[in-house]
Amino acid sequence: MKKKHKLINLGCTILLMGLLSSCASIQNISSCVKDEPVGFIEGLIHGFFILPAFIISLFNDTVAIYAVNNNGHLYDLGFAIGVGSFSASTRQQFINILNSFKKEKANNDDAYSLNKE
Repeated sequence: MKKKHKLINLGCTILLMGLLSSCASIQNISSCVKDEPVGFIEGLIHGFFILPAFIISLFNDTVAIYAVNNNGHLYDLGFAIGVGSFSASTRQQFINILNSFKKEKANNDDAYSLNKE
């Protein structure tokens, strides 16, 4: 029964994504194409710095998190790898912080139990 609900939810999600993406219009990018298209390395860099770029883009309209003038699949690959490596390193740092808090709490609990005796 749970498997059937998961399949229905997946189907509805795919249908909704298809409907929403079908409303997207194609934008003319000729006004922002001034230099050579950026490639894999730039995509990697843009992907790795996605969080600061996103935060800055909220306050500054001239900053974007994705280069429109790119060479296609290689830029997309670099961008995806950059986002993935940023996400993995951030996740590992978060796990390290949590583990240090757990160790500190365990040390404090041990010290408390020794003082109690």
